[in-house]
Amino acid sequence: MKDIVQWREDAECVEAFTTSLVIAEKFGKRHKNVLQAIESMPKDDFNRLNFQPVDYVDQKGERRLMYRITRDGFTLLAMGFTGKDAYQWKLKFIDAFNKMERQLRSMMRKGWLEHRSDAALEYRVMSRSLQETRSLEGKETKTHHYINEAKLVNWAL
Repeated sequence: MKDIVQWREDAECVEAFTTSLVIAEKFGKRHKNVLQAIESMPKDDFNRLNFQPVDYVDQKGERRLMYRITRDGFTLLAMGFTGKDAYQWKLKFIDAFNKMERQLRSMMRKGWLEHRSDAALEYRVMSRSLQETRSLEGKETKTHHYINEAKLVNWAL
C-alpha cells in the first residue's frame, strides 16, 4: 500500500499523505478532474491544511500542479466518488492510511524509547563520574548532595 499512502517529516510533525495523482490513478479518473474537484471546494482553513499544492515533473519534463492530501482531505474528497469500484478503493485507502499511521507511531515510539534509554545510560555514567570525583576529592557524598547533582545532570541531559 506504500504506492497509495506515503509519509513526510518536517520540523513540526510526521504525517501520512497521498496525492491527487495517486487518487486519479486508483479511482480511474483524469487528474484534471480530481484537481477541479479539489479547487471547487471552499477556500477555508480545513482545505488549506489538508490539500497542499505541490509541483511535480510530468513525463514531458514539464512542471505540473498536484496536491498532497492528508487522510482527512482524502476522506472529504472521496465522499463524492461513487460506484462499486470507488467503494473498494475507499476501503483500500483507509486501510493504507491506518497501516501507515501505525507504522509511524511505532517508529516514533521506538525512537523515543531509544532516545530515552540513551539518556538514562548517559545519566548513570555521569552520576557515577560525580560520585567518583567527590570520592577522589575526599568528600563524602551525602544523599541530598547527590540528589541535587542528579537533578542538575538530568536537567542538562
